[in-house]
Amino acid sequence: MDHAIENNLLFRNDDDYRYYLNTLKKYIQQENVILHSYCLMPNRIHLLATFPDGNVSRFMQCLKIKYSKYHNNNYQIRGHLFMGRFKSIVVTTNKYLIIASRYIHLNPIAKGIVKEPSDYLWSSYNDILKGISLLHSYLLFSPIITIFRKKFNLFINLYLDKKNYFIIIIV
Repeated sequence: MDHAIENNLLFRNDDDYRYYLNTLKKYIQQENVILHSYCLMPNRIHLLATFPDGNVSRFMQCLKIKYSKYHNNNYQIRGHLFMGRFKSIVVTTNKYLIIASRYIHLNPIAKGIVKEPSDYLWSSYNDILKGISLLHSYLLFSPIITIFRKKFNLFINLYLDKKNYFIIIIV
């Protein structure tokens, strides 16, 4: 997880989201990363990924520098865009992987941006659920998520109805 300084906007328009996703794709391929889920919020980024080569810090550094340069040049801003180092949690079980993915995909609803996760274009929800993509079919998803595709919608919607979100606390 990463977020902007003082909750400023990381993404101001669709071009910003697309640029970030293209940059993400580049570094996923370059650094041999497996992306399970993502959600790009206006002021924060959630990525759920596996780093077989153990290069999470280098991956995030490259991604943040590249996007910060784009953003600052585009909007003629100087200084830091992101608030410090990214936050990460080690996911050790498949069960927790799915719970973390659910948390990521419910974020736009919890923040009042959309009413249904399928309405939010800047997450991997539609890729996981339908196996198709609205705007970003080039992202790589783990076989673990594919296994749960049929039950994923039920899993998300079960907690939508109850408004019972899992909160991941990052210290």
